[in-house]
Amino acid sequence: MSKTAGDKPTNNQKVYILLLILLIVILGVWKCPNQQNEEAINDLPQENKDTLQIIKSIKEETNLQEKTIIPIKEEPILEQKEKQLPTVSGKEKTITSTTFLEKKEAPVLAPEEQKPVPEVKVDLPKNLVKKINKAIDKRSAKTANHSCSPPSILKIDKATNQTSVAFSPDGSNFVVGNNSNYASVLNMDGKEIFKLIGHQAYVPSTAYSPNGKYIVTGSIDKTAKVWDAKNGKEIRNLKGHSDAIFSVAYSPNGKYILTGSIDFTAILWDAKSGNKLRQLSGHTSAITKVAFSKDSQYILTGSNDRTAKVWNVTSGEILFSLEGFEKSVTCLVFSPNGKLIITGSADHKLRLWNAQTGKHLHTIKAHDDSIMSIRFSTDGKYILTTSEDNSIKLWEIKNVKELCKLEGHSSDVREAVFHPIKKNIVVSVGNDKTIRMWEVELK
Repeated sequence: MSKTAGDKPTNNQKVYILLLILLIVILGVWKCPNQQNEEAINDLPQENKDTLQIIKSIKEETNLQEKTIIPIKEEPILEQKEKQLPTVSGKEKTITSTTFLEKKEAPVLAPEEQKPVPEVKVDLPKNLVKKINKAIDKRSAKTANHSCSPPSILKIDKATNQTSVAFSPDGSNFVVGNNSNYASVLNMDGKEIFKLIGHQAYVPSTAYSPNGKYIVTGSIDKTAKVWDAKNGKEIRNLKGHSDAIFSVAYSPNGKYILTGSIDFTAILWDAKSGNKLRQLSGHTSAITKVAFSKDSQYILTGSNDRTAKVWNVTSGEILFSLEGFEKSVTCLVFSPNGKLIITGSADHKLRLWNAQTGKHLHTIKAHDDSIMSIRFSTDGKYILTTSEDNSIKLWEIKNVKELCKLEGHSSDVREAVFHPIKKNIVVSVGNDKTIRMWEVELK
């Protein structure tokens, strides 16, 4: 018998219908969430869509990197560290020092070197900060029609760059630091008497003691050494800085040695015992130059942080800070009478300050490149400045007047000094690997 329209579905038809309904439900469940996500994303602002795309890209890159990581065999490497050298040359420089992984016995320090060092940190009162009056910068230096003897009367060729020079108090000898990790003591004929050998890196600063019996040298090897000025024998090794020493000074009374370092600090040492007396912390960058006042009561420091600071020797307190430099402070000095401070910087300018108050007095554009050194004559009437423009200039302080220019070096002139007795004799050293002696015309 055949079925009519009102007949009920068979069991097989029921099964087919249920399977069809189940399939439709499964497809709906799978499609709806994705469709909802796409619709939700489409509703986002464009910047959010971009963010999601970036996140997706990062995840894909991360997954790829995780899949492609190749194990690397570990090898012994050299430990390196980067430190910014002071811009004594006026240019920002970075050196990479390499410490080889050698097994060395720890040095045994002398009893005086084991004593703890009191570290002085002083918050500088704002009212003691002496800033430069910009209006004064517009004044130019006076120039006199005064000639110097153009050629040097003595030229000593060396095999390496010469970095610093200092006369003995009696003017019989002078000491020169260099890039070959030692210093040389020479007589006035230019003959080398002996070498001061012991540093492990170049020697950027040298100084005689006031009585002429000792020489102190500062080195990039983080140490300063005291030598017998008669025979060149090492007497004492001053250790305390955590980085290169770029400047050293003897106090005029002979009691102290001062060192300035790339580690942002200066250390005051007892010259007789070698003990650390005080560590001066206050600069925020490498110290490029240090100096004492004539009465040995004040310390002057210059830094890559574009400031110079005056400190009390006894207390270690900052008396005032000289600010407003456009670039690093590269050199500085107290006048012999203690009334004046003169600073030089990488901005090519000399600045004069009142040493008692810190008041800015005068600014002049002294050179065509960074100023590298400033030295007074013993009578306080004249100064010598050297520069990366390869020149030495002689100035009269009373009228801030340029007297003449000494030309002959073929590269940066690192330092020039007056003879302590015959002030018309000048000795200079430079990166052209020469030591030169000049005779200038002075009243």
